[in-house]
Amino acid sequence: MSVSVARTHEPDTWQQAVIASPERSIRVLAPAGSGKTETLARRVGARIAAGVPPRRILILTFDNQAKGAFQRTLQRLDVNGPVEIRTLNAFGLRILTQEFPDERSRAGAAFYGPEEPLLATLVEESDGGKLVELFGTLKSHLFDPRDFSAKALEAWVMRAYPQLVPEKFLASYPQAGHAKPFSQQLRREFVRYEEFLDNRRMIDFDDQKLRSYVLLDANPRVADAVRSRYSEVIVDEFQDINPLDQRLIEIVSRDATLVITGDDDQAIYGFRWASAQHLIRPDAAFGRAFTSYELRTNYRCPRTILERSRELIGHNADRVPKNPVSGVASPGSIEVIGHDGRLVEAGEIARTIAESVAADPELSYGDIGVLTRRNAHLDEVQVHLIARGIPFAIRADRDLVGDWNAVLRLLDLSTMLRSRTGLAATDYRPAIASFKWFPRAIKQDRLDDFAGLDLTEVMLSLRHGNIPTRSLHQFENALNYLRQARTIGAELEAIESRFLGYGAQPKGKSASNAEETGTDDSSLALLRKILAGRESTRDGAIERLREFIARAGEVKGQEGARVDLSTYHSAKGRQWKIVFLPWVSGLSAPDPLTRKEFGEMESERRLFYVAMTRAADRLIVGHPSARSKEWTSPFIYEAGLLARPKAPPARPKQAALAATSRSAGTKPPKQPARPRPARIPRKA
Repeated sequence: MSVSVARTHEPDTWQQAVIASPERSIRVLAPAGSGKTETLARRVGARIAAGVPPRRILILTFDNQAKGAFQRTLQRLDVNGPVEIRTLNAFGLRILTQEFPDERSRAGAAFYGPEEPLLATLVEESDGGKLVELFGTLKSHLFDPRDFSAKALEAWVMRAYPQLVPEKFLASYPQAGHAKPFSQQLRREFVRYEEFLDNRRMIDFDDQKLRSYVLLDANPRVADAVRSRYSEVIVDEFQDINPLDQRLIEIVSRDATLVITGDDDQAIYGFRWASAQHLIRPDAAFGRAFTSYELRTNYRCPRTILERSRELIGHNADRVPKNPVSGVASPGSIEVIGHDGRLVEAGEIARTIAESVAADPELSYGDIGVLTRRNAHLDEVQVHLIARGIPFAIRADRDLVGDWNAVLRLLDLSTMLRSRTGLAATDYRPAIASFKWFPRAIKQDRLDDFAGLDLTEVMLSLRHGNIPTRSLHQFENALNYLRQARTIGAELEAIESRFLGYGAQPKGKSASNAEETGTDDSSLALLRKILAGRESTRDGAIERLREFIARAGEVKGQEGARVDLSTYHSAKGRQWKIVFLPWVSGLSAPDPLTRKEFGEMESERRLFYVAMTRAADRLIVGHPSARSKEWTSPFIYEAGLLARPKAPPARPKQAALAATSRSAGTKPPKQPARPRPARIPRKA
């Protein structure tokens, strides 16, 4: 649970300007904590009071969370009437079902296995959803699988290849020799995927917007009818839209008052191909002149936190300059603490949380958030919170105990495989459920179908489930590796790479390389460290793991508020009284996979800005100490949280030489070349 700031005052000067604006094209720059949702809700109320029917106002949001926030705010302000509030996807689906009933509109997701070799490798090295994600990227750039230029699609894919594929895949299949065949294979698979959906009378998530836009664009009369319904269109989080979103919004709002709102400094979804350029330069995107307003007062962040976050984001060049002021009475506080390692820091975080809640009766666990760049960086925090009995909330698929429970079940399976009678009596469901490369339909919906089957029957059933042959071979090999492992360390390594899919390295890379570059995203790396002293005693290590999982179950069973554990991305739109940003190193902020040539350094800086501005009272930032192998993030220096370390002094000889040359006004003389040793002729 994150805290919310109560709003009891009337609209301030900047908010009132937005509420009363008579312009037809309005851009509202709304930084974090500026009361954007309430301002827009009040504008809706003012428009209704001025005679605009509620049904003629359309609010489009990025997700259901924002949609719910608008609904609650309108209700709290007693703004009554059937104002239409939809996500962009839901709006596109509504157009399909109402205006084009002959079009297929059953939205859903189904496992799709590629035929092309490069794409099959991509799916095996990532997951089954990566290919559908690529198809969605093509659709978000207005490539229609029913009607597109093959030449244009292939050219675009070749240019965008380094951004389309994961870093590990790119290392194995570099752009120079693989971009062209990849683009050709993706083009062919794109057409097959459309046939796959058509045979099932389905559309996917991105089709909801693409099909509605394409059909409106091809049917001007229908488009005119849709536009005639709305007098005002309000679009929230405009910095997060992609090219397809922009086209759909433009075709619907062409005759209406258009209000776009957002904060380009919080544009953090570039990996989804969202672009803040639509918000930064809306005149070019829509072909109409926009009047710009800024909500200057920040009602969330106290002055100290606001000033430091402003200093950080000021290093970005491609942004709209802003002048926010704090509307919070208290100055707030920032603590910057160095630690020797992640586990040590996590222990200090757990201790600080326990002491803070004990010292302040008005502070609950739900008022505290711990935010990291990657989910894996929360593992150490989970361990120490469980050890102290502090309840916490985390996304289900990143719950440490979920991974470690799967490990325990696979270790039990390994025990059975090692026994002489194990093969006949083994339950293979834990292996199937944990195998990353099997589709969800197999691992969840059909898992009970494998109860009581021996290995031969399991493999036959999987073949009937249309699992690719290569995945079946990988599954058999994984079981063999698990059975043949001689130590618990080797078992954990097999589980990590062969089942859970962590630590799979590109060609030419070793596991040690991954650790050095900070790309190890496995909770088992931490588990190996915790069980390191017991690797020689397999039974003792497994027993300790059981004890930890039992303790975690007790902590999870506690009722009441919980500390929120989240990534920077997932924390957007939320706030807490106390925010911890652990281990802000040069290997986490910016992310080591950040590609500067694509402008992603500015995106990483925006992401850290979002993390800093989640704090409503106290911000605690951790970083590697001088004794650590890692180094402090440059963002900490850019924000003025620490003074930049001074460069090492020049050597005395060099310093004196430079001083002499400066006083003489000439360049320093070149040092004479060291004489080469005389060449000794060979003896005949």
